[in-house]
Amino acid sequence: MAKRFSRIRDGARLNVAFQRYREWEDERATRQPDVGGGTSRGPSVLVAITPFGRDLGTGVNAAVRVTQRARTIMGSAVGAHAPADPGQRISGFIPAKIILFAGTGTAVVATSDITGIRYLKRNGQSYTHAFGAATATEREMEAFAAIQSALVGEGGNRTVSYQPEIFRQI
Repeated sequence: MAKRFSRIRDGARLNVAFQRYREWEDERATRQPDVGGGTSRGPSVLVAITPFGRDLGTGVNAAVRVTQRARTIMGSAVGAHAPADPGQRISGFIPAKIILFAGTGTAVVATSDITGIRYLKRNGQSYTHAFGAATATEREMEAFAAIQSALVGEGGNRTVSYQPEIFRQI
């Protein structure tokens, strides 16, 4: 068949996967949740974040929690963007976060239990760390780029992503 019919063939294949997904969703109410099946989060530490979107005043920082595990792995790269100084809790503030995935080995082909579609699965660990402005004029993407280059520069099979800062009015 010509290449122009490839989307039709994909549609037929994905329709089967969609039907399996709908069946899985319909069975959701009867499944037992796997509560307590994962690993514990571990201890957390307070770090002080200077928000990008708001001026809190001179010397005032927002206090946020970060896991000790993420602080150990990412602390040197985040550095001045999340000092260990005390801060104050600010309602409605969700700090910008940098997420590091440190892959181990190569990707393996796995099959989804829900849809039956094959995909590449990467084994490894994920770490999330909050960060803020190191200077009064620093922008969010500038800080992310600096931290990202430090994390990727440490070598290994690493992927770095980012979640923006959110300030909700309460």
